[in-house]
Amino acid sequence: MSTRALIGKQIGENEYLSIYLHHDGYVEYAGLILHDYYSMQERVDRLLALGDMSVISQSPDDCSFYANDRKNPWEEVKPKTRTLQELCSESWVYVWDGTQWLGSESSMLNLVTIPELLNPQSSYEYSE
Repeated sequence: MSTRALIGKQIGENEYLSIYLHHDGYVEYAGLILHDYYSMQERVDRLLALGDMSVISQSPDDCSFYANDRKNPWEEVKPKTRTLQELCSESWVYVWDGTQWLGSESSMLNLVTIPELLNPQSSYEYSE
């Protein structure tokens, strides 16, 4: 079974340019990779420019992209513009805000930092 995610960056008021990630979208893997290896705008842009992917890795060269590796038609796998509500349709969503990664799990519209996702007890928004 796959843990799917959408990865994007804000490009306008409630507009996000995003790509689909099929495997290992949970925060302990994809969230940490984004936080640790894609925290510069040019790396974010390069990742998004390559379209939907099966697997994310520490470098775009090591990721498995549908267009490159599986030869899917570009029109089917190119980055898409979505609203936040559309982004939150997958198990996980990650959004680059221009300075840091924010994320949310499973249709929650409140985006928090990756460290807050990993340790929700430390977040001021956390409640039981």
